[in-house]
Amino acid sequence: MTIAAANANADLGPTDAPPPVRDERLRGIAASVFEGRRLSLDDGRRLYETDDLHALCRLADLVRRRLHGSIAYYNVNRHINYSNLCALSCRFCAFARKKGDEGAYEFSIDDIVRQARDADAAGATELHIVGGLHPWLPFDWYPSMLRAIREAAPRLHLKAFTAVEIVHLVRVSKRGS
Repeated sequence: MTIAAANANADLGPTDAPPPVRDERLRGIAASVFEGRRLSLDDGRRLYETDDLHALCRLADLVRRRLHGSIAYYNVNRHINYSNLCALSCRFCAFARKKGDEGAYEFSIDDIVRQARDADAAGATELHIVGGLHPWLPFDWYPSMLRAIREAAPRLHLKAFTAVEIVHLVRVSKRGS
Protein backbone atom coordinates (compact mmCIF):
# COMPACT_ATOMS: atom_id res chain seq x y z
CA MET A 1 0.00 0.00 0.00
CA THR A 2 1.25 3.45 -0.83
CA ILE A 3 0.16 6.59 0.91
CA ALA A 4 -1.15 9.60 -0.98
CA ALA A 5 -0.70 13.04 0.50
CA ALA A 6 -1.24 16.57 -0.65
CA ASN A 7 2.07 18.16 -1.56
CA ALA A 8 2.49 21.45 0.30
CA ASN A 9 5.00 22.55 -2.35
CA ALA A 10 2.78 21.76 -5.34
CA ASP A 11 2.85 25.34 -6.67
CA LEU A 12 6.54 25.58 -7.44
CA GLY A 13 6.30 28.49 -9.82
CA PRO A 14 4.57 29.76 -12.92
CA THR A 15 3.58 27.32 -15.62
CA ASP A 16 2.82 29.89 -18.31
CA ALA A 17 6.24 29.48 -19.95
CA PRO A 18 8.71 26.65 -20.44
CA PRO A 19 11.07 26.24 -17.49
CA PRO A 20 14.44 27.99 -17.87
CA VAL A 21 17.35 25.85 -19.03
CA ARG A 22 21.11 26.35 -18.88
CA ASP A 23 21.93 23.59 -21.40
CA GLU A 24 20.97 24.90 -24.85
CA ARG A 25 20.30 21.30 -26.03
CA LEU A 26 17.30 21.26 -23.66
CA ARG A 27 15.60 24.40 -24.99
CA GLY A 28 13.52 22.53 -27.60
CA ILE A 29 12.79 19.72 -25.15
CA ALA A 30 11.55 22.25 -22.58
CA ALA A 31 9.20 23.72 -25.18
CA SER A 32 7.93 20.24 -26.11
CA VAL A 33 7.33 19.31 -22.46
CA PHE A 34 5.58 22.63 -21.82
CA GLU A 35 3.33 22.11 -24.86
CA GLY A 36 2.62 18.49 -23.93
CA ARG A 37 4.29 16.99 -27.01
CA ARG A 38 5.82 13.52 -26.94
CA LEU A 39 9.61 13.40 -26.70
CA SER A 40 11.80 11.49 -29.14
CA LEU A 41 14.50 8.94 -28.42
CA ASP A 42 17.09 11.64 -29.22
CA ASP A 43 15.39 13.95 -26.70
CA GLY A 44 15.72 11.18 -24.13
CA ARG A 45 19.42 10.83 -24.89
CA ARG A 46 19.93 14.57 -24.43
CA LEU A 47 18.08 14.45 -21.10
CA TYR A 48 20.28 11.53 -20.03
CA GLU A 49 23.48 13.33 -21.07
CA THR A 50 22.75 16.78 -19.64
CA ASP A 51 24.42 18.12 -16.53
CA ASP A 52 21.65 20.74 -16.15
CA LEU A 53 20.08 18.90 -13.23
CA HIS A 54 17.89 21.85 -12.20
CA ALA A 55 16.26 22.03 -15.63
CA LEU A 56 15.84 18.25 -15.71
CA CYS A 57 14.08 18.35 -12.32
CA ARG A 58 11.85 21.26 -13.35
CA LEU A 59 10.82 19.44 -16.53
CA ALA A 60 10.09 16.21 -14.66
CA ASP A 61 8.11 18.11 -12.02
CA LEU A 62 6.05 19.89 -14.70
CA VAL A 63 5.06 16.51 -16.18
CA ARG A 64 4.38 15.08 -12.70
CA ARG A 65 2.11 18.01 -11.75
CA ARG A 66 0.18 17.65 -15.02
CA LEU A 67 -0.36 13.94 -14.41
CA HIS A 68 -0.94 13.92 -10.65
CA GLY A 69 -1.58 17.47 -9.48
CA SER A 70 -0.55 18.09 -5.91
CA ILE A 71 -0.71 14.44 -4.83
CA ALA A 72 2.55 12.69 -3.89
CA TYR A 73 2.86 8.95 -3.23
CA TYR A 74 5.35 7.38 -0.89
CA ASN A 75 6.05 4.30 1.17
CA VAL A 76 6.97 4.13 4.82
CA ASN A 77 9.89 1.75 4.49
CA ARG A 78 11.58 -0.33 7.18
CA HIS A 79 14.72 -2.40 6.68
CA ILE A 80 15.18 -5.89 8.01
CA ASN A 81 18.67 -7.31 7.74
CA TYR A 82 18.19 -10.99 8.50
CA SER A 83 21.93 -11.52 8.87
CA ASN A 84 25.25 -9.83 8.26
CA LEU A 85 27.10 -13.10 7.69
CA CYS A 86 28.47 -13.12 4.15
CA ALA A 87 30.49 -15.53 2.03
CA LEU A 88 32.26 -12.65 0.28
CA SER A 89 34.88 -10.27 1.60
CA CYS A 90 34.34 -7.19 -0.55
CA ARG A 91 36.84 -4.46 0.32
CA PHE A 92 34.22 -1.70 0.22
CA CYS A 93 31.71 -3.42 2.51
CA ALA A 94 31.40 -2.29 6.12
CA PHE A 95 28.33 -4.49 6.69
CA ALA A 96 29.50 -8.09 6.29
CA ARG A 97 30.96 -10.27 9.03
CA LYS A 98 32.30 -13.81 9.24
CA LYS A 99 31.02 -16.33 11.79
CA GLY A 100 32.62 -15.55 15.13
CA ASP A 101 33.44 -11.92 14.26
CA GLU A 102 32.43 -9.26 16.74
CA GLY A 103 29.04 -7.90 15.70
CA ALA A 104 28.12 -10.92 13.55
CA TYR A 105 24.44 -11.85 13.75
CA GLU A 106 21.78 -14.05 12.21
CA PHE A 107 18.09 -13.65 13.08
CA SER A 108 15.69 -16.56 13.27
CA ILE A 109 12.50 -16.45 11.23
CA ASP A 110 10.60 -15.83 14.48
CA ASP A 111 12.82 -12.80 15.19
CA ILE A 112 12.24 -11.50 11.66
CA VAL A 113 8.47 -11.97 11.95
CA ARG A 114 8.55 -10.02 15.22
CA GLN A 115 10.41 -7.18 13.46
CA ALA A 116 7.86 -7.25 10.62
CA ARG A 117 4.94 -7.06 13.06
CA ASP A 118 6.63 -4.17 14.87
CA ALA A 119 7.14 -2.34 11.57
CA ASP A 120 3.51 -2.95 10.60
CA ALA A 121 2.27 -1.69 13.97
CA ALA A 122 4.44 1.43 13.61
CA GLY A 123 2.81 2.27 10.26
CA ALA A 124 5.29 0.84 7.77
CA THR A 125 3.92 0.06 4.32
CA GLU A 126 6.99 -1.73 2.92
CA LEU A 127 9.79 -3.95 4.18
CA HIS A 128 13.19 -3.95 2.50
CA ILE A 129 14.80 -7.29 3.34
CA VAL A 130 18.50 -7.91 2.67
CA GLY A 131 21.27 -9.83 4.35
CA GLY A 132 24.34 -10.48 2.27
CA LEU A 133 25.37 -13.84 0.83
CA HIS A 134 24.79 -16.11 3.78
CA PRO A 135 27.31 -18.96 3.63
CA TRP A 136 25.17 -21.85 4.89
CA LEU A 137 21.44 -21.05 4.98
CA PRO A 138 19.58 -23.50 2.72
CA PHE A 139 17.54 -22.13 -0.16
CA ASP A 140 14.22 -23.18 1.41
CA TRP A 141 14.89 -20.90 4.40
CA TYR A 142 14.41 -17.79 2.21
CA PRO A 143 10.90 -18.52 0.83
CA SER A 144 9.93 -19.78 4.30
CA MET A 145 11.00 -16.43 5.74
CA LEU A 146 9.00 -14.50 3.12
CA ARG A 147 5.90 -16.67 3.66
CA ALA A 148 6.12 -16.18 7.43
CA ILE A 149 6.38 -12.40 7.01
CA ARG A 150 3.48 -12.38 4.54
CA GLU A 151 1.34 -14.42 6.93
CA ALA A 152 2.19 -12.21 9.93
CA ALA A 153 1.92 -8.85 8.14
CA PRO A 154 -0.04 -9.29 4.89
CA ARG A 155 -0.54 -5.54 4.44
CA LEU A 156 3.18 -4.87 3.94
CA HIS A 157 4.84 -4.75 0.53
CA LEU A 158 7.97 -6.91 0.48
CA LYS A 159 11.06 -5.71 -1.36
CA ALA A 160 13.57 -8.46 -0.81
CA PHE A 161 17.14 -9.22 -1.82
CA THR A 162 19.70 -7.42 -3.91
CA ALA A 163 20.63 -8.60 -7.39
CA VAL A 164 23.81 -10.18 -6.00
CA GLU A 165 21.76 -12.02 -3.36
CA ILE A 166 19.41 -13.36 -6.05
CA VAL A 167 22.36 -14.72 -8.04
CA HIS A 168 23.62 -16.32 -4.81
CA LEU A 169 20.18 -17.87 -4.18
CA VAL A 170 20.12 -19.33 -7.69
CA ARG A 171 23.45 -21.02 -6.96
CA VAL A 172 22.34 -22.21 -3.52
CA SER A 173 19.09 -23.60 -4.96
CA LYS A 174 20.96 -25.50 -7.69
CA ARG A 175 17.98 -24.69 -9.93
CA GLY A 176 19.62 -22.26 -12.32
CA SER A 177 22.77 -21.99 -14.35
